Amino acid sequence: MAELKTQSNDEMKAEKGIEVGTDAESDHGDLSNEDNCLRVSVRELVEFSCAGGDLVVSLRARTSMEEGSRIHRMLQASGGSDYHPERHFSHVFHLHGLKIHLSGRADGIIGDMVNGPCHDRACHDSACHGVATGNRPIEINEIKGVSSIPEDPSWNGEEVHWAQARCYGALHFLEGSGKNESCPDGDISCDTSCDTSSDTSCDTFYSFRLTYCRFSDHLIREFIRHEEGPSLVSFLIELLENYASWLALRRSRICLRNEQIAAAPFPFPGFRAGQRRMAAGVFRAIRDRKTVFIEAPTGTGKTAASIFPGLKALGLSHCERLMFLTAKTSGQQAVLELMRIMEQTIPDLRTIALTAKEKICRRAGGSGECGPDTCHFAKGFFDRLPAALDEASGVAVLDADGVMGVSLNHQVCPFEFSLIAAHWADLIICDYNYAFDPRVSLKSLFLERPGETALLVDEAHNLPDRGRAMFSASLSRPDLKIAEGIMKKLDPSFRDFGRLSRWLLRKGRDALIENTENTENTEKPHRAEMLEQREKEYSVRVTSEAPAGLSEAIASLVDAFSQWSADADNHSRFMKLPKKSRDQVLDAFFSCRDCIRVLESFCQTHRFLWLMDPEDATAVSAGSSSANFSAGSSSTGLTSHDSLSVTKSPFSGSKRNYTKLGFRIFCADPSNGLSNILDLCAGAAIFSATLIPSEYHLDLINRGRGSFESIGSPFPRENLFLGVVGGISSRFRDRQNSSERVLRVIRAVTASRPGNYLVFLPSFSYMRQIADSFEADFPKVDVRIQEPGMDEEARLSFTMAFQDVQGDQPGSTMVAFAVTGGLFGEGIDLPGERLSGVVVVGPGIPPSSVEREIIRDHFDNLTESEGKEVPSVNEESAAKSAPRMLGQRRGFEYSYQYPGFQKVLQSAGRVIRTETDRGVVVLVDDRFLSTRYRKLFPSHWRPVVFSTPEHLYRALNRFW
Repeated sequence: MAELKTQSNDEMKAEKGIEVGTDAESDHGDLSNEDNCLRVSVRELVEFSCAGGDLVVSLRARTSMEEGSRIHRMLQASGGSDYHPERHFSHVFHLHGLKIHLSGRADGIIGDMVNGPCHDRACHDSACHGVATGNRPIEINEIKGVSSIPEDPSWNGEEVHWAQARCYGALHFLEGSGKNESCPDGDISCDTSCDTSSDTSCDTFYSFRLTYCRFSDHLIREFIRHEEGPSLVSFLIELLENYASWLALRRSRICLRNEQIAAAPFPFPGFRAGQRRMAAGVFRAIRDRKTVFIEAPTGTGKTAASIFPGLKALGLSHCERLMFLTAKTSGQQAVLELMRIMEQTIPDLRTIALTAKEKICRRAGGSGECGPDTCHFAKGFFDRLPAALDEASGVAVLDADGVMGVSLNHQVCPFEFSLIAAHWADLIICDYNYAFDPRVSLKSLFLERPGETALLVDEAHNLPDRGRAMFSASLSRPDLKIAEGIMKKLDPSFRDFGRLSRWLLRKGRDALIENTENTENTEKPHRAEMLEQREKEYSVRVTSEAPAGLSEAIASLVDAFSQWSADADNHSRFMKLPKKSRDQVLDAFFSCRDCIRVLESFCQTHRFLWLMDPEDATAVSAGSSSANFSAGSSSTGLTSHDSLSVTKSPFSGSKRNYTKLGFRIFCADPSNGLSNILDLCAGAAIFSATLIPSEYHLDLINRGRGSFESIGSPFPRENLFLGVVGGISSRFRDRQNSSERVLRVIRAVTASRPGNYLVFLPSFSYMRQIADSFEADFPKVDVRIQEPGMDEEARLSFTMAFQDVQGDQPGSTMVAFAVTGGLFGEGIDLPGERLSGVVVVGPGIPPSSVEREIIRDHFDNLTESEGKEVPSVNEESAAKSAPRMLGQRRGFEYSYQYPGFQKVLQSAGRVIRTETDRGVVVLVDDRFLSTRYRKLFPSHWRPVVFSTPEHLYRALNRFW
């Protein structure tokens, strides 16, 4: 091998024009214009260059990081005193004009000096140079936690794992530490007469130990290989040669992209009012690596006002990529349309939209286990992947159809292909889940490459409740019993589903019986009486700790089923089951796996709930709108302001039935998990039309940190008529008596001018009562009514009813009744004459539930003395985090008032969508007149109060 040249005292020249050198920085990333350096991880290099064969997404493939970390810590701790874990390497390679910063972290090294090499050539102390005792070769250990280990005696480990270990050996050799010299004749015993300062024929000899550890029982299988240092460097150089052409093309494209971004104008003729201010806030957040919350009314043009400055920051290398997050798939369309416009001025920008697996998978529904035996797209996936990526690299905007087209051209799995292609994109458009949800997030973009990805979070008012769902989990006996029955027929020896079901029955029954018998509580927190009442209503036991032994019991099932399904014969039999049966077993398995994940992060923001029927908890879970309930039940007064309905459990009473028993691990405060991801970003802009009040969203999303900007409405205030009708109560106890006055208000609004109107009411039952009465009283008016569980076709039919209506067409009035916070409260665009007005009855307060009371109790008792222990991946950010509304007793606001009023704001936002729109918003309920709610009104609202429907009608006539 030719000499190599390094930046250390060891001088060597590279073959094929490569120069290598040490670099003390521990950096992760892709391309940095700051030092014109392409940053690549060892894992990325070997996966690109060495991965081949089939795609196998096993049942255990998406195991928790904590579980894998435990395996690593356990094996590293058993390595002995000579074992040095987590050894970091970093080198800079110069290849045909490219500067490649390669870095990685080996799981362990034996015979290595932690503090680095001694570069004093006069020093011959073997301890100083890290020579292992007994002249053993340097040993590099690579650890892999796996769900199964092949029993084939000819199997010798995965080549991609060997490649990773060999790269660490090459980097160690180039670093020049711990040299164990090998004489020219191949004898690995050290010849002390060798002068290593001048005789380069003596080569460092390495031993590689590849350790596989099975999750279920910690069974270990190890493999050993040996190789000399120069051979390792040759191998590494060969990998870099293969990778360099791709990197060179990418760098060339990025240079062109940045020039195009710098010259690109705003994609529309001009900025709307407030749009430029929002754009400046987004740019500053990414440039300064901060988090900004921006409230911008509907019609501001938030998509362009966030994407455009984000791209400008990208072109200046303030971040490596942008990720635009949406709450719904429909939110992606506006971004894709904008990017198709910007493609004309920035043709070298690469955008990809990620689609859920069940929507894009070529197999039915995308369910079940992927593998070469069941899907030809998985067979040879990695062999065909490079060509698919090469084609995708030439497509500017890759939407779902584009992803499908490329995947069909190369016969690769479209879902897995899109996830891999996203790592090479400049802009990723996707759901919140891909950033925040531990189950499906693109962890490599955050944990492995912190500080590279900037987030643009749209419709962020949805994020707190979505976050709660991400960090919560549940499991029920019925799901386990169904899986038990299916598996019993398939393999009578597999009894783990039934074993866990019986464990839950025993523990849950004891907990619920104790809850009914033990009425004394000497340490009741604030509002414990209300929580206790909810427990009685729902047959629930709420605790601040998970039951002892629960994690172990669930893990036993997960491990057993993972190991069982890893067997080829078992897998073949399982895949022959009817799809419904497979899905039922897998649903139970995935629920168990989710529970383990949440239990690992269980802290003071979580509560554990034993429930007689977990479906009751789902029906009244955090974030549910009143659209999911029937209000026909008893009511309980929560405060002097509000009386909220409570739906009783069907198991309330003397006879207790444990058939549907289960539990829920509920996250009352999602800010820990959400902010941990934000800490890993290169800045974030979090925006919505409804971020009122600001402290609520800062608190629940980023632990009270970040700046807030409020953008005024871009539309003339006189275009919106905002009326508030007092003297009417839509509280549950008052609905029967107030329904007639509500009908008169609706009639006053809809009779003032022909057009299309939306009426939002707090529950399905109340909506049906009002709608039926309205339809009976005014049979000539076209009435549409939202139904529970509407499918996609029914939703489309409902929205298509809002056609343009001219104001001079008498009798052409359509009134649609919907539930506040439901399907049609947001996400639908009805500009111009498609919508004339909206009536919102009630402040949208969610129904009372155990989970809502848990949220209330949590924030009422979040005191300054207790503080908040926040597990953060960024210690500096954690140290700077400010106390979050401590000691201010915001329980009712955080659990009921603010989530409810957001629904009101979203409903009202349907009216004015463009500069020329004129329309009406009428709020009906006496609570809207209180200071508690008036202080939440947007700054551009100018409400007029009316005491009677008749006064309202006359004012509306003047407005029109």
